[in-house]
Amino acid sequence: MKKTIKSPFLEEIYENARYSSPIKSLLKKPYIIDVESTNNCNMSCLFCDRQIMKRGKGFMDEKIFQTLV
Repeated sequence: MKKTIKSPFLEEIYENARYSSPIKSLLKKPYIIDVESTNNCNMSCLFCDRQIMKRGKGFMDEKIFQTLV
């Protein structure tokens, strides 16, 4: 197999992905968590399901937000 990766950074990513266990990666904690503090939006983005949402519009309680963050 001819080696074409010239960046040490990309090579390390490739090697880690190649030999890492899928089970181990599933057990790791997420790096990013998206907290929706409000669903009160007046935009009409095509990809958003806000228009068909059955729950009411509103804002997250500040104490809940502080607990999460």
